Amino acid sequence: MFSFKYDDDVSLSLPLPDQDSEALYALVEDSRTTLAQWLPWADQLRSADDEKEFLKTTLTHFGTGDSLNCVIRYRNQPVGMVSFNRIDKTHQHSEIGYWLVGNQWHHKNIMHRAVTALLTIGFTEYNLRKKLLLMSTLIMMQVITLLRN
Repeated sequence: MFSFKYDDDVSLSLPLPDQDSEALYALVEDSRTTLAQWLPWADQLRSADDEKEFLKTTLTHFGTGDSLNCVIRYRNQPVGMVSFNRIDKTHQHSEIGYWLVGNQWHHKNIMHRAVTALLTIGFTEYNLRKKLLLMSTLIMMQVITLLRN
């Protein structure tokens, strides 16, 4: 299994559909209303089996080199996902997408570390030269809220 350990707390790994689907689905289910405001897929995901199928699809895309979707693990627990969407090998760039929900994961610098880890993978393993960071409005709003408090 592909895994990238950023530090003692945060690591990225390829999804394990049989093991990760329930935990990731539970995160989405707990925050569906919030996620759905910004991420259209949140309303389309209706069960852990749907999540499992999605994770299998991401592994297929990884196998073809079209994208890289990683589970963000905090102390070995799945807490969200980060990805290179649509890797453009010709122009050596990609877009980054991610989600992390749940108040219990705020103020731990998890997403910063996860994106830094993904960028490291992009530069060293994929020879990407340019990344386009597509931050969801949800994450931006959370960052702004945290900065104001």
